[in-house]
Amino acid sequence: MSLSNRLSTTPFHEIEEIKTNMDKDKNGITDFTEFEDMMAIKLVERDAKENLVKAFHIIDQYKYVNNLITLH
Repeated sequence: MSLSNRLSTTPFHEIEEIKTNMDKDKNGITDFTEFEDMMAIKLVERDAKENLVKAFHIIDQYKYVNNLITLH
């Protein structure tokens, strides 16, 4: 699901919570640096999960539990 699709289906209060968490200096404005910091964390989390899944697939040569893994 694309980011724009995900945002369009995300409840308003969740988006407000995300914006509040991004606003590190609590000035009511999310500047580019705050946005960049949040995105860097999200990308690291996503990449880490993708790498774990890849490693698991290498280890799980017999495909016993592959169907249990999904990426979100």
